Amino acid sequence: MGEGTPSKEFHKRIAIETNEAVWTVLDGAAPELEDLDRALGWAFTSRYHWEEAGTVVNIARAEYMISRVYSAMGQGDLALNHAERCLDLIQSKSEIAIVRADKSLMCREPVAFADFDIVFAYEALARAYSALGRAEECQAYVALARKALDDVSDPNNREVCRTELDKVRCP
Repeated sequence: MGEGTPSKEFHKRIAIETNEAVWTVLDGAAPELEDLDRALGWAFTSRYHWEEAGTVVNIARAEYMISRVYSAMGQGDLALNHAERCLDLIQSKSEIAIVRADKSLMCREPVAFADFDIVFAYEALARAYSALGRAEECQAYVALARKALDDVSDPNNREVCRTELDKVRCP
């Protein structure tokens, strides 16, 4: 690592801090567009820093967060794009290559997602379809997420998933 190059610890700290900042906006009663714009910047910042210091799991979760913000903004097409990226990463069952924007290989790593990640991916897809006004697809992904809740082993994680899923409103 060259002199002046940020350390992995730096990237990880910024990724965590910006991810947590996004939640403070999304958990608000009725975030203003200005707040959502700021949250979107934080979500992309978090994703960038996870790319530098995280794993494919972190990157998938960052895609989830970007999708969540776009859904809250009513930008269904963009939300769907990032929700699908999240799901694609989660559904990878083997080693995955992470490639930087400049096309250089970042890493190869085995995929090791938590049992709750698929629930959140389905929830993000439901929200994206809701933002697009597509009730049938929204309801289908809510149903998939509810079914996947049965496989979440930790009761606390299951409750967090359920709480977020209960906030989804299909048109």
